[in-house]
Amino acid sequence: MNIQKLECPNCHAGLDSDYGNEGIFFCKYCGQKIIVEEIQNAEYDLKIRKMELEHETEKIELEHRQQNVKYAYEQEKNAADYKFRMFIAGISVMMVILAMLMLLALKIL
Repeated sequence: MNIQKLECPNCHAGLDSDYGNEGIFFCKYCGQKIIVEEIQNAEYDLKIRKMELEHETEKIELEHRQQNVKYAYEQEKNAADYKFRMFIAGISVMMVILAMLMLLALKIL
């Protein structure tokens, strides 16, 4: 047997068992009529909604992780591109210096 605390879905006040008759309760605070089956359905709906929210949270967290991975990849790619450009620039400078030295050597000879 499953004993549960019953609560008014309207004002959230606790429901006394002596106010219920065959699964029908009336809230002594707001007068809301509550049928136990409706409470069970509401609890089921809440559980479903909780599962949906958990799923949405997991989905958002996954998207966030994917964005972080993409950002890290772009950062690494940009760093590699920068290193390559600096390497090419260094080689270009060395070639210019070498060409100047060769021209200087030809004038001396």
